[in-house]
Amino acid sequence: MRQANIGLACLLFFVIGQAVRDTWLGHLFDTQGIFEVAVVGFGTAVALFVTLMLVAARSQLSLLVRHYRLVLAVNLTTAAAWLSYFGALSRVEPTAANLVFSGIAPLSVGVLARLGLRASDIAPVARSEQALHAGIGVCLILLAWVVVSEHSSLPGLAPVRGALGVCLAAASGFIITAESVLAKQMNERGISALAIVGVRFALIALIALVVTTRGPNTLTPLSITQIAALIGMFAAVLILPIYLAQLGLQLTSPLTSGVVLSFGPAAVLALQASRGRALPSGWMFVVVAAYASCSLLSVLLRTARTQKYAANAV
Repeated sequence: MRQANIGLACLLFFVIGQAVRDTWLGHLFDTQGIFEVAVVGFGTAVALFVTLMLVAARSQLSLLVRHYRLVLAVNLTTAAAWLSYFGALSRVEPTAANLVFSGIAPLSVGVLARLGLRASDIAPVARSEQALHAGIGVCLILLAWVVVSEHSSLPGLAPVRGALGVCLAAASGFIITAESVLAKQMNERGISALAIVGVRFALIALIALVVTTRGPNTLTPLSITQIAALIGMFAAVLILPIYLAQLGLQLTSPLTSGVVLSFGPAAVLALQASRGRALPSGWMFVVVAAYASCSLLSVLLRTARTQKYAANAV
């Protein structure tokens, strides 16, 4: 019970941190490039979590070596997902990027399962769930229309730029769903949340480092103090929430994690409304409310279905 409470607290802090992260990054991309942000953020993550792993969980190294294929797959999917998501945040408002990123996940699970990538305990999807997934799909289509037709919260957003942002967010959500399944498989093999977070950002940090050191970049004019402040912000709004999410998923039931995470876009919307770079449009409120309703009902049905499936399998 205590572990479940800790996991719930981790997920709640993650949802709040995610909202802060997306709105802050939306501002940051006005002055910094995608790869510059990635090298600072994920370079810090690698340095911090690898150090913590070597100090507190050195025994995990043998497991990581033994399952190197999973480690490589997690790195590839993490790099592709986060670079795509950064690209989305640099083009559309935080709420739009986060909703597409979150909403594509339940639709991705079935596709990934058909490709052979699935969790070990997945239950068949019922028609009621399929109907709710279709509702989520309608929400995503409506959101794409809102962005492309210039009804979003960013005035003067070019339709092509908006469409590209939506596509990048969708790609990111699809790929991160695959990464989550891979991370779950690593958990099932005894690899801890700390070890997973410690190694999963190595590739994206390396890619960003290579790109930023091969030409002019927006970090060069910054002072040591400014770079240190940037690292501190990344540690607070990017690195810590990622670890909390990994730990929360490990310690809580699918029902708890699904319900909490389903309100992620609403949290981003609320923060954007109070402190974001643009007030959300009325259309955005409608889409987020519809998505939250479909997502919550889908989580509840999925949990009930999984419990029934497990009971029948005994």
